[in-house]
Amino acid sequence: MFPFRYKRCDECGASVEQSRKEDHRCEPELLIEREVFRMHAAIARVEDDFIAYLHTSRGRFEAWLAERQVSAEGLE
Repeated sequence: MFPFRYKRCDECGASVEQSRKEDHRCEPELLIEREVFRMHAAIARVEDDFIAYLHTSRGRFEAWLAERQVSAEGLE
């Protein structure tokens, strides 16, 4: 069996040649892309979670309070 020449970096996901893995430095853009990918499911749920929260008693109160504060700011 042949060993793989490249291995994926666990932090940023870049393909790194095995002989140069000690020299590898993750690029900030790749780190951000990888983190967004990891958070994809949570990001997709934000709107649904927010709507569900607004249907709770605390969510209804906070929506009422926010509307009241915005209305009060318009009077100033």
